[in-house]
Amino acid sequence: MNGYSSDEASMPEDTQICSLIDGTTRCKNTAGNSSFNKKLEKIVLQKRLELRLDQQAKHNYICDKHNFMINNSRPKRRRRETLSIYRRDDSPSVNLGVLQMNTLKRYRKQYKIQSKPGIQKSQLVDVLSRHFSSIPVDDNEAFYFLYMVKTRRNKLDQSGSSGFDRRDDSHSSGSS
Repeated sequence: MNGYSSDEASMPEDTQICSLIDGTTRCKNTAGNSSFNKKLEKIVLQKRLELRLDQQAKHNYICDKHNFMINNSRPKRRRRETLSIYRRDDSPSVNLGVLQMNTLKRYRKQYKIQSKPGIQKSQLVDVLSRHFSSIPVDDNEAFYFLYMVKTRRNKLDQSGSSGFDRRDDSHSSGSS
């Protein structure tokens, strides 16, 4: 034995430090499992990071610090919400997936929403949910609607319109 563990003896000495030059000095951190590949090189060039591969290094492994720095500088892709749509964090979601396909198609036709022909229900729900969540809602109008539903009235029942109250069935149930 030469005093080294079997892992250290099998690796060249320079594989233990990062192969990147940060600014003007070579990084002295321990290299991790990440290699400086074409994808990372492209990100470094696009984001104008002052990092480059040391040409004298016999490997292209980089430290975790530089790997984290490069990967966090690239833009993250946003995931599309599939079934749950939120207008705001505090508003409830609406699951349009419980509706029948013909109801979803009528909604699409009513609002003239473009979609592929022969679209599957789950894809149609996704498209319609995005549309539904984009519709602005006036709070006062929503409260008025709920009040009218609760009291079983409609806009035609306003006082002074005809003097006839729809809730009063005594006028309409007479014999003809």
